[in-house]
Amino acid sequence: MGETLAGWNRQTVLIVLLSLSLDVVIVALALRVRNLFRNVQARKRELEVLAATDSLTGLDNRRIAMERAAIEWERSRRCGGNLACLLIDIDHFKIFNDRLGHRYGDLILQEFASVLKKHTRKMDIVGCIGGEEFVVFLAGTSRPDAWAFAEKIRSKTAEVTTKLGPLHISIGIADLGHEPESLNQLLDFADKALYWAKEHGRNRTVSYEMVENPGAPPAGSDGSRITTSMS
Repeated sequence: MGETLAGWNRQTVLIVLLSLSLDVVIVALALRVRNLFRNVQARKRELEVLAATDSLTGLDNRRIAMERAAIEWERSRRCGGNLACLLIDIDHFKIFNDRLGHRYGDLILQEFASVLKKHTRKMDIVGCIGGEEFVVFLAGTSRPDAWAFAEKIRSKTAEVTTKLGPLHISIGIADLGHEPESLNQLLDFADKALYWAKEHGRNRTVSYEMVENPGAPPAGSDGSRITTSMS
C-alpha cells in the first residue's frame, strides 16, 4: 500500500511538473507571438508612412496629397467653406543642380520643405508633387488669408541663404471662388497662375483672377482688393 501511494505521489509530481512546464512554454509562445504581432504592426505603419510620403522632403507625395485634397474638396463643397490651392515652384532650381550638383539640389528641396512644415497648420495638406513643385491646400481659408499665407512663405523662403544667394519661389493661387468645376480644374487654375508668375519675373505670388484680368490686383472673395507686394 505504501509503495502504491509513493508511486502515485511520484506520478502526481511528474504530472504537476509537466503541467508547469507546458504553462511556461505556452506563456513564452504567447509573449513571442505578441512581440511578433507588434513588430508586424510597427512595420506595417512604417510601410504606410513610406507609401504616403515623399522620401526626400518628408511631405505627402502627390498621390496622398491629392487623395486628401479630394476629401477636403467634397467637404468644402458640401459645407460651403472655401478651399484654396497654392502651387509653388522654386525659382531657377535647375541652376542649383547644374552648377552645384544634384545633391545640393536635394538639400535645397529639403530646406524649402522645412519652411513649409514650420509655417503650415496640421490641418493643411502639404505635398511635394514632382521635382521642385509643391502644393498646399488650405481648408476654410479666405482668398485674402491665402494670399497673406503665400506672401509669408515667400518672405520666409527668401531668408534661406544658399551658395547662389537667397532662395526665391513663385506661387499660383486658386480657390473655390474662382468657380472650378472639379479638383483638377482648381489645380489647373493654380497652375495657370503659377505659370503667369514665372513668365512675369518669378519671385512673386499670383492669384488666378490676375491671369483673367492682367494688371489688376488680386480680388478678395467678397470683391474687395488685396494690397500686393510684387517684389
